[in-house]
Amino acid sequence: MSTRRGPRTSLLILAACTGVLVLAGCTREVSIGRTLKASKVEKVASSRLTDTTGVDIDVTCSGDVKAQPGEVVYCTGVADGTDGLVQDVRITVKSVSGGDAKFNVAILKKWPPSDIARTVRATLTRQGIDGARVTGCNEAQTIEKGRSFVCGLTGVDNTERVRITFTDDDGAVTIAPAK
Repeated sequence: MSTRRGPRTSLLILAACTGVLVLAGCTREVSIGRTLKASKVEKVASSRLTDTTGVDIDVTCSGDVKAQPGEVVYCTGVADGTDGLVQDVRITVKSVSGGDAKFNVAILKKWPPSDIARTVRATLTRQGIDGARVTGCNEAQTIEKGRSFVCGLTGVDNTERVRITFTDDDGAVTIAPAK
């Protein structure tokens, strides 16, 4: 008997597995030369994510990956049954030995615009600044330590933009005036 999952069910499964993947990662091994061919990385990453989540995930990378420990490439993943929802996928080369490379594959979490606005307002309110309104942050942001983005701000004296920087992979942020 086969079970057909609807778009919401597949998305929920993908979302539930995302946190586990970011924390644990998925390590795969592939035979290599000096670079990991994008097509081979995509195939192995897709297979591993599909095995882990139970949902078919098509991974696409923009180019080959240097076969060097610590090398990072960002790809995209689209899960079957999610109406084309694109997730960012981070692939990190962990080790290279002879003709084999091991790498981690992680689906990165997204921070929706409503959470961005709520977090900025709450932070400013805790600092005694009421009435702030966030503008220009209408797209979900990928949560990754060190990644930052700028949003507009109204209702605050002398501050028209703020820079939001992720301080960990779980969504903790710092907020500062953008220069």
